[in-house]
Amino acid sequence: TDPAAFARRTVANARVLAGLLFGRTVFPTLLGVPLLLGLMKVGWDRRRLRREAFLAVIVGASFVSFLPFHIEIRFFAPILPVLLMWTAHGLHELGQWLVETWDALRGTTGVAPYAGGLRRAATLLPLSAVLVYFSLATPLVVRSGQRSTDWTHKDAGLWLGRHAAAD
Repeated sequence: TDPAAFARRTVANARVLAGLLFGRTVFPTLLGVPLLLGLMKVGWDRRRLRREAFLAVIVGASFVSFLPFHIEIRFFAPILPVLLMWTAHGLHELGQWLVETWDALRGTTGVAPYAGGLRRAATLLPLSAVLVYFSLATPLVVRSGQRSTDWTHKDAGLWLGRHAAAD
């Protein structure tokens, strides 16, 4: 009944969502760099444009459908695989850049046969750093969530079970 209040609530929820989603625990802002690299390194043809537009519509639909209501980060879980897919592509590109830069600085024109596995492993260095970060951050997030969980609803249910008639 009040379009202005509806718009204010939607904008406020968008800010809350951005703070939750792009905080250090769910999708750190620093991952925006490889995400953009994964999206923008290569020019898009029509096929890629259609695919990325499809993903953007799916992501956009989830944002739009929940923003006017209560924000729970778990409602936006479907966006994470899309963000991670773009980010992983960017991390791979960054790893390839690291190897090519290393070769250029060393003046290496040809790669020794035994170095192929080492080069492939080096391309995974940025991805490995992100995996280490999340493996260390996840237990902290879980502990934080457990500390902030309100168990009063469980206490109320147990009290009702003891004091309410069975019928």
